[in-house]
Amino acid sequence: MRRRADAQAKIAKAQEARADALMDEILAIADDPGGEEPVQRSKLRVDTRRWLAARLAPAKYGDASNAEISGPGDTQVMVDRPERLTREAWLERRGQGAAADDAPSGEDEQV
Repeated sequence: MRRRADAQAKIAKAQEARADALMDEILAIADDPGGEEPVQRSKLRVDTRRWLAARLAPAKYGDASNAEISGPGDTQVMVDRPERLTREAWLERRGQGAAADDAPSGEDEQV
């Protein structure tokens, strides 16, 4: 049983080291002064590495779906993801109707 725990700890450490290496690669791609690679290709390379790093070390590089804040008396309060609004709901909430020029574009785009 102890061997299994040791092996799992080594695997976790190796996964985090790989995630750190991926983040170093992301910085190198982002710091590249242009080169001959199209911007969309660089973006794909960065996004792919970011996705992999989040899967290898979710506590360090994963998407935070909850935010922890303190409530009265230093009690912990968990807040789920903020509400996502469609364009129409955003306009309605602002009281501008559907013809506002400064609203986000796209019918199903969320704010």
